[in-house]
Order: sequence, then C-alpha cells, then structure tokens
Amino acid sequence: MIDISVIIPMYNAEKTILSAIESVLKQKCKYNIEIIIVNDGSTDNSEKIINEFIKKNPNKNIKLFTKNNGGVSSARNIGIKNACGEFIAFLDADDKWLDGKIEKQMNIFNRYKDAALIGTTYNGIIYKKFKNIQKITLNQLIFKNYFQPSTVIIRRNIIKNIGFFNEEQRYAEEGNYFIRIAYKYNCYLLNESLLNFGN
Repeated sequence: MIDISVIIPMYNAEKTILSAIESVLKQKCKYNIEIIIVNDGSTDNSEKIINEFIKKNPNKNIKLFTKNNGGVSSARNIGIKNACGEFIAFLDADDKWLDGKIEKQMNIFNRYKDAALIGTTYNGIIYKKFKNIQKITLNQLIFKNYFQPSTVIIRRNIIKNIGFFNEEQRYAEEGNYFIRIAYKYNCYLLNESLLNFGN
C-alpha cells in the first residue's frame, strides 16, 4: 500500500533531477512513498539519467512517464492520474526537500483531520505574523499565494471534487488550483522552512 505519491514534473532538468529525487529518498519517515516522474518532452539527457537511476535502484518505487511537451500542469495531471497514494506531494525537478519535511506534514494531517492541504515555507522564510501551524483562508490566498507547489501535500480523495490543474493556464496555474481547494476545504501552512527552492 502506498501512503504518499510524490509527483515530479521534469523538463530539461538533467542538472537537478537527481538531487530532487535524493531529497525524497533521504526523508526519514514511516510512510511508503512512490515517486512519479513525468518527463514533459525533455530534449536533454533527463530521461536517460532517470532510466539509468531506476535500473541502479530497482528497490526504489520510482515510475517514469514520458509525454510530449505540454507544460507543467499537464505533467502534474498525468502524475495525479497515475498516483496510488492516499496523499499527493508535489516537487519540482529543480527543488529539494529538507530533512523531516514529510514526517512533519503528515503529523499535522494526523492531528488536523479537516486538513485537505498542508504547505510549508521555503528558503528560510518564516512569517512573523503567523502561528507555527496557520490556517490559510480563501481570502488570504486570493491576495497572496502562501503555497509554493514543492512544499504542498494534499489528500488524494479531494481530487474528485476539485479536479485537475488547468492545462490552458500557463502562469500562476498552481495559485488557481490552491484557491479552488481553499474554496471547498481547509488549508494549513506549517510556518517552517522545509524546502530549498530553485537550488
């Protein structure tokens, strides 16, 4: 049984993709994790690098899907549709999770049964006006997107009501998606930096 599906869209990420994957594999937690990489029509050696990594690590639950280039939303949607986990975590190919990210967020899901989405801060950001675990309302999210995609974990069962990312929207598509979630469900921010964004 898979607890968490980690979805990584990949486009020409040969220099960073392995670091992103390793940041998932290094998470010390009790949960069963699958990694779903969606190659969005890369023209560099990204796909070759991943195939070689999978062959060298057959005991790791890593799946690779390849599609024609269609943008990050379409790549995330392919990942969601193939996810088996009860929870879905997003990670971009040029980002890295810090130690303890999964465990800390899952502890919050276990405490806050009403939580549909939990994000964290990144790159050392801490919001002085927020508590350690801060509910983010729809109105707050409309004025500022507090959820960087690579920090976010959602419950997969909300997909049937929320749907998928808008593949026609090329900019701020993640903000739109998180607003749709916040319109119907409760979202929380763990006010702790657990991601290196763009590193």
